[in-house]
Amino acid sequence: MPLIPSEESRGIRGMALWRDPEAVPHRHFVFSIPKILRRHFLYDRSLLSGLSRCGWEALKEFFQETVPEEDAVPGAVIAISRCKRDDFLGFNPHLHILCSDGCFYGEGMFRVAPRFETKQLEEIFRHNVFPAMRGTPFQMIKKRDEKGANNT
Repeated sequence: MPLIPSEESRGIRGMALWRDPEAVPHRHFVFSIPKILRRHFLYDRSLLSGLSRCGWEALKEFFQETVPEEDAVPGAVIAISRCKRDDFLGFNPHLHILCSDGCFYGEGMFRVAPRFETKQLEEIFRHNVFPAMRGTPFQMIKKRDEKGANNT
């Protein structure tokens, strides 16, 4: 596979080698969180990586249930957006996810996902985000809040 000259000159030759020239169908998802949780992300930006992880886990679980192949994994690129100003009124942390519309399995095979409703995906994401329902990376929020309450 030929390399793109600008990539080679920037020293990212390895990245260009794994590119697959085959195009696959894709979707764009936006995952947001309730306003009541946003303030935690405003004051502790390290929680944004946990939000990204929850989005990926929800997407992976959803597509693995949708695509019947064994060891199926979707492909995705996740961008964290904070939106507007860095004050509470305009702060809206959310994820933009560009995802393959199906899963890769076996040795480079791809299976397109059937039509689906996003309501189930929303429920999986919500279940991942709220620590009261299940252990998630956001247990840090609860621990930090408890620590702050004990100090006052």
